[in-house]
Amino acid sequence: MSGAANNLKIQSRGTLRQYGNTTWFVTQQRQIRLANNTTANYYFVTSANTRVRGWVKTGSLKKSTRSFTNLYNVAKSKLGHRYVYGAVGPNTFDCSGYTKYVFQQAAQKTLPRVAQAQYRQYPKISKQRAQKGDLVFFGSGTGSISHVGIYVGGGKMIDAQDNGVKNEKVYVPWWHAVGYSRPVNFGA
Repeated sequence: MSGAANNLKIQSRGTLRQYGNTTWFVTQQRQIRLANNTTANYYFVTSANTRVRGWVKTGSLKKSTRSFTNLYNVAKSKLGHRYVYGAVGPNTFDCSGYTKYVFQQAAQKTLPRVAQAQYRQYPKISKQRAQKGDLVFFGSGTGSISHVGIYVGGGKMIDAQDNGVKNEKVYVPWWHAVGYSRPVNFGA
């Protein structure tokens, strides 16, 4: 889209289909009047890797429920809820019951019930490549996972532990982080 508001030129340079299953971020909305005196709504979109951007008709996009923002909002809504061993929500949780609950509610993703199984099930991610929404695991080693939390960025996680659902640092003396996994790629 180029030109003044009363004399726009629209040029097609491709379709969203050619980019596969990409997450697009909408940063602007614009309504324009077409030559036939009808109006059309357009969004300015940018791909997650910021390499592709442009205007698309609003009907070309579908709002995703699989976003980190969705996951984070569900995770935060349970802050302060009590820890109960074996509990899977909605009001009390153990660590893996909490992660299972949050992913099911926010991303329609069914995780295995226990932390060790959650670790085994999904692709492993290095600490350096960890993204918001990845699971972070704790224990004496990868074969003896005893705790899991949801990585929320900045070296922090939200997890259900003895003091309830908390937002806390991943790297502290009482936790031994042994790995990360990615049940849902929110950055893709």
